[in-house]
Formats: sequence, C-alpha cells, structure tokens
Amino acid sequence: MKHHVNIRETTLYVICGALTVGIDTLLYLLLVKLTNWVIPSNTVAFVAAMTFAFCADSFVVFRVRLDLRRYLRFAAMRIGTLILDNISVVTLLSFGLSHLHTKAVSSVLVIVINYTISKFVIFKKGRDE
Repeated sequence: MKHHVNIRETTLYVICGALTVGIDTLLYLLLVKLTNWVIPSNTVAFVAAMTFAFCADSFVVFRVRLDLRRYLRFAAMRIGTLILDNISVVTLLSFGLSHLHTKAVSSVLVIVINYTISKFVIFKKGRDE
C-alpha cells in the first residue's frame, strides 16, 4: 500500500505543532525561572502542551472525534516522548546549552516521533471511527 503526503494535514500538523511547542517552551521557561526546578517545570509544561495538542490534532489536523481510548493511547505515546524529552533536556543542559536552546533541540526530536506515531497509530483513519 502506498502512502501519500497529505499537504493539508501536514501543514496543519506543523502549525498546531508550532503552537504546542510554543506553549511547552514558554511555560517551561516561566516555571524554571520561577522555581529553578527543571524536571517538574518541564513536566507541567508538557501536560499543558499535551492537552492542547490532543484537542488540536483531533479537531483540526486529523478531524476525528474525541474519545477516551484515543486519548489514553495519545497520552501513553506522549508520556513516552516526555521521558525522552526530560532525558534530552537534562543531558543538553549538562553540556552547557541554554534552557531555550535545549528545549529547541529536544522539541525537534519529539515532534518527529510524535507526528509519526500520531499519523500511523493514534489518528490512523478508520481506527475507532
């Protein structure tokens, strides 16, 4: 079976993804500045961004209805990438990168993984419809 690139879907995912990264990064930077706690700040920012991303992906990008099973799969996938994100943030900070540069590098890796899993597993056409 051939997979074709859906320009509308990919463009919307990039736009919603940029908004998600913005929420994640700005909230992380604010919280880490206020508390100086890296992992808790990153985790709280992640939860806020994940909630936004699920709604945006459901309504705007993949045009599917909200349901609990899909949300649980989405949350499990995102928790997996949160672990990767936290490891990346701590590792990159240990190399002397700024918080902003660290989040930028980590976000690129996480976005690629999240899109791939979202497209072909979580929001796969015909699943739970």
